[in-house]
Amino acid sequence: GLLPEGLEDARRAARRLSGKGVRLVYSSDLQRARETAAVLRRALGVAAPVRISRALREMNYGRMNGLKDAVVRARCPLWR
Repeated sequence: GLLPEGLEDARRAARRLSGKGVRLVYSSDLQRARETAAVLRRALGVAAPVRISRALREMNYGRMNGLKDAVVRARCPLWR
């Protein structure tokens, strides 16, 4: 399951989203993402089940991971 820090992050996100009219929650198919989505769904009172999609998985961009878009463009002019 989620670590205590992950649970608190999910609860904090739910507090920030509270009152924003969230009606659907989406998640990747990864276990930790599904668990986080379930916490959000319950906390926000979303009636619909969490929508799961493999397409929402994290992507790895190798050496470009974590860099600002402007830095990536400066290093790789073909980046779009």
